[in-house]
Amino acid sequence: MTQTAVTEDLKKALAAEEGGRRWLRRLAIGGSFVLVLGAAAAWRAAHAPPPPAKYVTATVAAGEVVEKVQATGTVQPMLSVSVGAQVNGRVTQVLVDFNSVVKKGDVLAEIDPLIYNTQVSAQQANLLSQRAQLAQAAASMASMRAQMGTARVALERTRKLFEANLAARSDLDTAQGNYDSLSAQFDAASANRDSQQASIAAQGAQLNQSRANLSYTRIYAPVDGVVVTRGIDPGATVVASFQAPVLFVIAQDLHKMKVLADVDEADVGKIAEGMDADCVVDAFPGEVFHGKVSQI
Repeated sequence: MTQTAVTEDLKKALAAEEGGRRWLRRLAIGGSFVLVLGAAAAWRAAHAPPPPAKYVTATVAAGEVVEKVQATGTVQPMLSVSVGAQVNGRVTQVLVDFNSVVKKGDVLAEIDPLIYNTQVSAQQANLLSQRAQLAQAAASMASMRAQMGTARVALERTRKLFEANLAARSDLDTAQGNYDSLSAQFDAASANRDSQQASIAAQGAQLNQSRANLSYTRIYAPVDGVVVTRGIDPGATVVASFQAPVLFVIAQDLHKMKVLADVDEADVGKIAEGMDADCVVDAFPGEVFHGKVSQI
């Protein structure tokens, strides 16, 4: 390599190093300028005068200061009726469902009436038998009454003959005994008739009870309203023991509802009956329902 080539390479290396230093100086100068501008902007923002005040004007008027008490609770119908069953048995039909509109007297469900029909038939047969026995007792009394009449006539005739010494003492005693026996039999027939009448009354009461149980196999709506709860399905068995099971709940009027709210103890003293109350529910977002406090 010649001396001239070495000299040229050295010049190129020195020139490249000088160019890099020049760019570093330019970058430092630019950064310093940006920092000066930022400091100046920060100082100006810190020492800037406050914005002019804005005033809102309004007409002076007397108003009310309202204090709100917030509480959460449940929405319930104003009047709801629980419908249950009074007899045991298997449910054969359910004629309503949730949200069914019913009228008073509509059939809601039916329990198998076979057993209760059998009981009614048996009680009717027993009642007919008791009435037949009563008729037999009445006929027996009529027969005893006729025989007593005949015995009384015979007794009077024998007594007159005895007083006239035309009949023996034994004949009078026999006539008196016949009359007394027939009188006792008549009293027994009368007691039997009274017993049969009492039995008929008891049998009639049992028949009425069986008929009532038969009518209870059909469950009717006691009021007009909407079915909000149905707790039975066809084929299920109902057991009505000491407490009638609740099969349906009917809300009488869903246009008016009540809210049972739990109010904090610290806020209860601020509430009084008759105060206005507003209510919101998740089912109707953005809608406010108005009412009054009815009970605390």
